[in-house]
Amino acid sequence: MINIIREKILHKGYANRADIRKFIPCGSVRSQEIFDQIRNEVKEEGKLNLEKVVLSRRLLPYIGLTEKQVISYAEKEKADAATSTNNKLNR
Repeated sequence: MINIIREKILHKGYANRADIRKFIPCGSVRSQEIFDQIRNEVKEEGKLNLEKVVLSRRLLPYIGLTEKQVISYAEKEKADAATSTNNKLNR
């Protein structure tokens, strides 16, 4: 289920602090730290920060996965959920 959530956040393109908590998962203090770290990285690169959000793809290094992996795992989770639902219906 977590990779389905991650996939949705990646497709959205940006993440606020609540999204960071869902993506990592972590608490509010850690999500604020991650948010601030990403904003500092963007500033150091000489780029402008988005207001109140960060680009969601910048969260990937914190979980050690690529976007392709997240999408692949999300598809597997969706397939597993569909199989589970079908098995329950056939009982």
